[in-house]
Amino acid sequence: MILPLKLTPNEFRGMILYLRRVTDGYQQVPLGQQSIPVLVMGEYLAKWKSHHLMAWLQRRADKEHKLNLPMVVALSLYRDMQQMQLVTIEQLFLAKLDQAVTNHRDQEIDLVHF
Repeated sequence: MILPLKLTPNEFRGMILYLRRVTDGYQQVPLGQQSIPVLVMGEYLAKWKSHHLMAWLQRRADKEHKLNLPMVVALSLYRDMQQMQLVTIEQLFLAKLDQAVTNHRDQEIDLVHF
């Protein structure tokens, strides 16, 4: 399942900053002691190659660009970020993620009542 997001490069930067911060050194922790959300976020971050990151960050700053975020990653980020102290750029990303998760939930509720 995918959660589509519309992000500015700055909001995307907030997501990457948060992913790097929470997954820093996670591979050195024994597997049995790792949290599943951190594993999910670490694996997702590892898929982003440096040239892909640079291409995303060099997009027009005043426009939103589509990012298809795997639902498991979106929910891991959503739940984890709500419990952490965030810097402003991370808060910008969380606001967009919150909006997308809420809209997705509303669509599911509408389908159930259809």
